[in-house]
Amino acid sequence: MQEPAQFHPLHPSKKAIIKASAAALVVALVILFTAVLPAEYGIDPTGAGMALGFSALNATETTSVLSTYRAEPELYKENIVTFRLEPNQGFEYKFKMKEGQMLLYSWTAKGEVDYEFHGQLEEDTSGAFTSYEKSKGASASGSLVAPYEGIHGWFWHNKSGNTVTLTLTTAGYYEVKGVIGAPDTVIVSSK
Repeated sequence: MQEPAQFHPLHPSKKAIIKASAAALVVALVILFTAVLPAEYGIDPTGAGMALGFSALNATETTSVLSTYRAEPELYKENIVTFRLEPNQGFEYKFKMKEGQMLLYSWTAKGEVDYEFHGQLEEDTSGAFTSYEKSKGASASGSLVAPYEGIHGWFWHNKSGNTVTLTLTTAGYYEVKGVIGAPDTVIVSSK
């Protein structure tokens, strides 16, 4: 009968322990300088934290309270408008806003529509615009702080074979420009 082999734990040499410790120290320093310091303390001596996106984790608010306040010469507006979109009909509904003015919005549709929320400089005839959101759905809500003075609003397109009713509720500082690209008959009611 053969005797079972005895288990002999491996004993690393002092050289192997020193080598592993040095490697662990190097890895720890790399992590410290590329991730921890930029993310936790905003210190990025190598620039790697910025390149890897860790510096953004420590983005501190540098604007003063005064820069977040904006007085408006007029009272804010509230509007509710309901539209009827016939099959394969599309149109735009726009607001004129000054840079920094805010628009709060919520819209719901009784059916899915393609939509794009966008803005453009008022006098720009080049067709250039800024797209804020482009999707498909039956509702959306949010806010916009106008990045520049111009015309901001939505394009909705009903690609279904059914008539869709859509209601848009807004509040904020703006001038209603109204429907663009469709007959006025798309508006069912407006408050």
